[in-house]
Amino acid sequence: MKNKILILFAILLFNHSWGQIPYLSKEAKVSVLSCGPGSELYSKFGHSAIRIKDPVNRMDIVYNYGVFDFNQPNFYLNFGKGRLNYMLVRHRTADFINQYKSEKRGIVEQVLNLNTSEQNKLLNFLENNAKPENRTYSYHFFFNNCATKLIDVIAIANPDIVFEKEFIDENLSFRSLINNKISENNWGAFGINTALGSKIDQTATDYQHRFLPENIKLQLDHSSIDHKPLVSESNQLLEQTLDKGNNLSILSPLVLFSVVLFLTIFLVFKSNRYHYWQLFVFSLCGLIGIGILFLWFFTDHDMTQNNFNILWANPLLLLLAFTKNLKASIKNIILLISILGLALIPIIEIIQIQSFNYTIFPLLTALLILLVKNYKTIKRA
Repeated sequence: MKNKILILFAILLFNHSWGQIPYLSKEAKVSVLSCGPGSELYSKFGHSAIRIKDPVNRMDIVYNYGVFDFNQPNFYLNFGKGRLNYMLVRHRTADFINQYKSEKRGIVEQVLNLNTSEQNKLLNFLENNAKPENRTYSYHFFFNNCATKLIDVIAIANPDIVFEKEFIDENLSFRSLINNKISENNWGAFGINTALGSKIDQTATDYQHRFLPENIKLQLDHSSIDHKPLVSESNQLLEQTLDKGNNLSILSPLVLFSVVLFLTIFLVFKSNRYHYWQLFVFSLCGLIGIGILFLWFFTDHDMTQNNFNILWANPLLLLLAFTKNLKASIKNIILLISILGLALIPIIEIIQIQSFNYTIFPLLTALLILLVKNYKTIKRA
């Protein structure tokens, strides 16, 4: 933590623009840095940045579009509503590389085949974009992030750069691309898969695959300028040495939801004392449902819309949990709606409208047992 604070302090000191932008020499090189995944959830997808190095001008700078400020007004409110601003920040290359070295993350450098005029055009744009009044932009995880910004910036150097439209061997859905980067059996993946709706189950085009930094690297390898490869050379600056870790944990979603299922089976069929346990399960699912509805209808997160997780995370379950004098007829309607919702989930999965995080199925089974038990109890009354 201390190391990160010192690095952040160094970045803030360095983040200024020259009074007059230097003219790059013929020795200058412009490159794209593709960084490997980290251990934190936000870093699991990797990172991309632009490096400009000119030994004549004693210049070696990384331009990084992947920085956000915790101190911006209403940060957490804007984060929740999908209105978070990111910004372009300049780093000394040595500081940038040392940070990734400390995190055991790899860096691949692709040197771009740009002439001096094109390099200077790019430098001037980046320096102007790095000014405090210009450096912020509205972040979107899929369509406007640290990786996607780079293609737009590089295109400024020469509008005749050809970025091949087809460079992905197998097109996958946005959800599959995310789940390939993070194990589904952790709480981050559970949260992402629960919060994001059916829009991310559509197959991404080659262009849309570029939200992942590794695909920016692939895109550049399949691009050309003046009938020559856009990438003149590639260098491995750092090897990826970070251990992927063990996804098996007693606190993982699959384990804990399986415990929920076993306890439900025991309490319902063996002890018949499940009132407070039912209160817990209904409350958990209902509160998750409220979160889903908030993200769907009250934020700017377009990818949280049309979320069929609402079929199991039904806010109406809160009425069953906390309303003591609810009429039996209303209870039956809520129970039938909830049971029908659970029955639709396998169908929606099979016909590929939306995929669900596999770790929730023990929880859904437990919920179904409680719903059916309640329905039978009311019918017998």
